[in-house]
Amino acid sequence: MLDDSEERAIAQLDRIHTAIDEQQAHARLAERRRQEEARIRAAVDDARRRFAKGEHQAALQSLLALQPASNALVAGTLEELQLAFREIEEERRLHMERLERRRRVATLLEEGRLAIQDQRLDDAAQVSSGFAERMRRRRSCRTWPSVCGARRLRRS
Repeated sequence: MLDDSEERAIAQLDRIHTAIDEQQAHARLAERRRQEEARIRAAVDDARRRFAKGEHQAALQSLLALQPASNALVAGTLEELQLAFREIEEERRLHMERLERRRRVATLLEEGRLAIQDQRLDDAAQVSSGFAERMRRRRSCRTWPSVCGARRLRRS
C-alpha cells in the first residue's frame, strides 16, 4: 500500500508527465506549422521564378493548387501575378494590332507602287486616297482617343 505522500508524489509525477506530453505536442504542432509555412514560401518563390521565366500559366496554376483562400501570402501573390499577366496579355494584344496595322500599310503601299509601275493611275489614286483616309483616322484617334476607343468597342 501507498501512503498519502507517495500518492501525492505519483499524482504530481502524472501531472508533470501530462504537462510534458502537452508541451511536446505543442512543439510538434509548431514545427509542422513552420514546415508548412516554409513549404508555402518555397512554392510561392518557385511560382514567382516561373512567372519571371515566362511560364505564366504554370505559375498561376501552381498558386491556385495551394488553395489561396487559406493563405494570405498565396492569395496576395496570386492576385499580383494575375494582374501582371493581364498587363502582359494586353501588351501582346496591342503589339499584334500594331503589327497588323503595319502589314496593312505595307500592303497598301505595295499595291500603290505596283499600280504606278503598271501605269494604272486610277488604281494608284484609289490606293492613295485609301491610305490618306487611314492616316487621317489615325491622326484623329491621337487627337480624340475617346472617339476611337468607342469605335473600337463597337467593333469587338
